[in-house]
This record gives sequence, structure tokens and C-alpha cells, in this order.
Amino acid sequence: MASLYSAIRSGRFVTDMATFCAISKALGEEEWGDYERAIAGRRHDKDGAKLWGGLIPVFYETSNDRDLPLGRRRGDSIYGFEKDDPLKQQLFVWSVHSIVGEEPDIWALLGSR
Repeated sequence: MASLYSAIRSGRFVTDMATFCAISKALGEEEWGDYERAIAGRRHDKDGAKLWGGLIPVFYETSNDRDLPLGRRRGDSIYGFEKDDPLKQQLFVWSVHSIVGEEPDIWALLGSR
């Protein structure tokens, strides 16, 4: 894939429901986990079928060769379309606790322009 798409260094497309749900769950835990702990004193389990973080995840990038959904770390990024306007071409980048960047479309992520 790297030879076809120059911008991809390491990462994978979300191609199955198990990965989709694991990434969605990780987004929910990052988005709300610290708030829950501070306010309620504990975290609540997140439903991976819910779209957390305002994103429909389509691609994820890791800082090394780990399987991202099983344990996220600083430096990992999740790319997704806006859940409230999924037909929009803009791709958002999530890292750590929030959206940290954007690409004009998926072609910019792939480096094929």
C-alpha cells in the first residue's frame, strides 16, 4: 500500500465491525473517561457501536506495530468523517482526547494528489 499511497507511513483501514467497535469504544473512553472519573469517581464502560468523538472512523495509524484498538498510546491517530455530516469530504484526525487536525479529503491522507 505504501508504494501506491505515499503519505501512509503506518496504519490500517477499518475493514471489519470488531475493529470499528474497538476504535469507537476507545474514542468514547478517551472523550469521557477523565470527566467521569472526576465527576462520578469511576468510569463507565462505553458501547463500541456508538459513534463517539463525533467521528465515523475509517483509518487508524499507530506509533509502532501494535494493534491500535487493544491499547492506544500517545502518537496514535484515528481518521474519520464527521458523524453528523458523513457525506462531507473532510477527514478529521483524533489523537489523545480530541480532534487535533484535519485533511481536506481522504485523497490528501493517501498522498495521491
